Amino acid sequence: MEKEAIMSSILDSLPYELVFVDTDHIIRYLNTIAREKFGDIVGRSIFDCHLPASNEILKADFDVLANQGKEFLKKVNSSDQRVYMTPVHDADGKLVGYYERFESNMVAVIAHS
Repeated sequence: MEKEAIMSSILDSLPYELVFVDTDHIIRYLNTIAREKFGDIVGRSIFDCHLPASNEILKADFDVLANQGKEFLKKVNSSDQRVYMTPVHDADGKLVGYYERFESNMVAVIAHS
């Protein structure tokens, strides 16, 4: 099994939605549960998937992420999910993107207990 297939299998086994976005704000990967919820949005701008007011928040969150360089809790959404934003760096430490992780409270309790 190739490295990319292994990584996809690992990400697809996660019990929560995971959406990877590059530094140009283009969606590059969704795990299985995210594809089931959001549809096939790979290749679209993350800004096309949100309302204009949310886009300003996304831009501000990205700035925080780029400057702080560590995961942070963005919010608890209307579905009572914790939404985390996590930076992804290449082998040289360059920021290549970020992923958003949507954990239900039940998944968060299990994962952190």
